[in-house]
Amino acid sequence: MLSPTLPKFLLAASAAVLVSAQGQPVAAAGCTSNSFSIPSWFVQDVALAGEGASQTVSFNALNRATNGTTNVACKAGGSCTAVDKGLEALVEVGASSLHILLSQTWGCNDRAGADRLKFTAVGNGTLPLQASKASVSPFLIRGALVSPVAVNPLYMTGPTGHDTKGCTTASPAWVVDSVVYEEQTGDGVNSVASKRLTLQVTNPATGYEASCMSGDSDPTSTTTIPLTCAGTEFQDFRIGRYSISTSASLSLPSFALSLSQTWYCSDIDPSKPTSITATGSLPLPLTCESTLINTHTNQTTCTTASRATVPGTVTVTTPLAPYSITDPTAPRDGCTLTSLFNPAWSFSSFVVDETKAPAAVSFDIILQTQNRGYQYPITISQGAAVAGQAGWFRCEVGPDGGNGQPLWPETCTFRYDGATREMELKAEWKCADLDPEQPIAFSGTSTTKVETPLGCKMVQGYLECETDTTNSWTAKINNVTWGASP
Repeated sequence: MLSPTLPKFLLAASAAVLVSAQGQPVAAAGCTSNSFSIPSWFVQDVALAGEGASQTVSFNALNRATNGTTNVACKAGGSCTAVDKGLEALVEVGASSLHILLSQTWGCNDRAGADRLKFTAVGNGTLPLQASKASVSPFLIRGALVSPVAVNPLYMTGPTGHDTKGCTTASPAWVVDSVVYEEQTGDGVNSVASKRLTLQVTNPATGYEASCMSGDSDPTSTTTIPLTCAGTEFQDFRIGRYSISTSASLSLPSFALSLSQTWYCSDIDPSKPTSITATGSLPLPLTCESTLINTHTNQTTCTTASRATVPGTVTVTTPLAPYSITDPTAPRDGCTLTSLFNPAWSFSSFVVDETKAPAAVSFDIILQTQNRGYQYPITISQGAAVAGQAGWFRCEVGPDGGNGQPLWPETCTFRYDGATREMELKAEWKCADLDPEQPIAFSGTSTTKVETPLGCKMVQGYLECETDTTNSWTAKINNVTWGASP
């Protein structure tokens, strides 16, 4: 049953209830990954009939994790409740909306070698009605996992301006400003010829701004200067799977700027997002001045006195999957799923320093995930001895530079046997890739042997041995425990 803290109107059960499942929500391709990343439902085929106490409400609830659909139907005056083995639906009927709360439990066994995992999620949403029909279809009800661990998925903000009013219907155009074109002659000996161009491009339909600059274009070219353009897509990890792309070039000697851009809109109906690609060109109204730098070099600088508007033409409009613009991304296994199903550490840069007493050990470590992002191994150094555990030492974890989610132990202890070259590691780490506000805590042990050859050198009469920095090896993490972070 649902939590007793639910709104009161949702606790009033109806006199008549009918729920039938079309295909139980069981294992599907990607079931486990989807259950962690998008525990949610599409509400479709909404129908209302009758009035007052005889009013009926029906709809289909598609579980996006399992791809299983449940038919929900109930009869009540104002509010109703429908219950099935895996799904509980509570509905309040308003004058112009339906407030729907869903709770569902399902299982996934799509991970080879892993036990069947049971999930429970809850979610609610208010569906607008027009003439007793849904004004949006499918209607997305975002959910949050209650078990096996609490996860409130991180939804994306989407590309800039996707929900701006008028995004879909606006006539394509771009405002170009801050144009600076520089051309320098050179004899190749005393000076080098070059051509450089920088400018700003703004799409009024979305408000997206891109900075464009020329790369290493051929300074002898008399036809085209290609430009590289970029905006916020490289600065905000919450944009999601779709990012605005812009390409541009300047034709010589006409100074005609050619633009092509793909952007995304969901302002009319978030369940029916689209991508729009348009192109356009315009000779830039440049004013140029030339300066003789020396006998070998003449520099010409061209700028615009005001903004220029480049008209565009839509070339391609592509419908996208419902709500995909803001859906949580589901990349290859990151910290959480790796820790659950294939936990392993990657070791490298192993060092035994006998210049210290006792001999000190250090190594680099990172979780062996499919999706590391921009993370790199971090250095673990030998800290204080663990009281009452001979040969065990605490880890001193090096600085991570604040570069995204950590993929290494938060705390750990280890021991190393120099005779057998065997190391045992007991570690605790956290994964926040699914829900930054509710990290999942993990712990586990690893036993590994340093198989990579050690290169040794004498330092003040003591041996310092280390592996080749280009070599690394992995070790499975055993006895893994996990749960909500305290």
